[in-house]
Amino acid sequence: VGKNAASFGESILQVATGVEDVTGKMAEGFKALGNEIKNDVDAAMKLKGATQALRQVENDFAKERANTRQEIQKARLEALDESKTQEERLEALQKANDLELQTTEKAIEIQKEKIRIQKETMALSENMQEDEDALVALEVEKINMQTQSFQTQKRLATEMETLTNEIRANEKAAEKEKADAIKKAADEE
Repeated sequence: VGKNAASFGESILQVATGVEDVTGKMAEGFKALGNEIKNDVDAAMKLKGATQALRQVENDFAKERANTRQEIQKARLEALDESKTQEERLEALQKANDLELQTTEKAIEIQKEKIRIQKETMALSENMQEDEDALVALEVEKINMQTQSFQTQKRLATEMETLTNEIRANEKAAEKEKADAIKKAADEE
């Protein structure tokens, strides 16, 4: 009886809709919908994990960045210390520049990961204006980081060039003094 009732119901649906195997097609649709939901849930869980990992990386990096900034400032102060040789001062500036480059590279990598997560989150759902604004803000922050780093690198490069020019000038003065001493000694003979 149940099998015949299902057959009768299928026949009525087919007559009413003009579609054959309505229940089979509905079952396929529900199965596809279930797969899509499962895939979305899996993707959302992966993004949640990536977001949590990123938070931990950001927290660790905040401390690291503060320490690195302190090292950079110490190196810059050392570069101003005239009791040190010019070579030591130049080495200190180079250290500051290297630390700046490393720190900025890491900060930009973290920012790129934030942008990736935001884009993937947006791909899973309909986006509100706030989502678009958040993505733009992340991208602008990345550009600002790069710009700030360029400015710091330029300032450090200028300081290194100034110190290098001082070293060259001192070397030239020493060479001239030596040549003058040799010439004076030769003239006295």
